Formats: sequence, C-alpha cells, structure tokens
Amino acid sequence: MIEIRHVSKRFALTRGERVDALSDVTLTIAKDEFICLVGPSGCGKSTLLRLIGGLLPVSGGQIMIAGSPVT
Repeated sequence: MIEIRHVSKRFALTRGERVDALSDVTLTIAKDEFICLVGPSGCGKSTLLRLIGGLLPVSGGQIMIAGSPVT
C-alpha cells in the first residue's frame, strides 16, 4: 500500500522566488490497485511520481510504502 499524506513540494527559483508544484495532496493506493494520474501539463503528475520513488524529497507531509517512509 502507498499512503500519501498532506504532501507538498516547493521548488526554489532564482532571486528567492518559489513555485508550489504540489500542495496538500492526500491519496491512498491499496495493494494490487491500479491507478492512473491524469491532468494537464504542469499540474504535478511527474513530480508526485518522483516523490513516491524517492527521487525528490517532500517539502511537507509524508509518503509511506508498505508502512515504511520513503526517503
């Protein structure tokens, strides 16, 4: 099971500017469940997948896979 609890991701840009790619995302994916992420370009689909895979750190919230935190 994958549990995504109140996850947010913020990217820092130049000159102190920031972009919120994800904000307060909560989702539970059960074992053997098949899901599809659909949305327009730039809405955060790839960012969420990178967070789940541990390729990016979350800015806030928590992601757990089979009860263990993603690091």
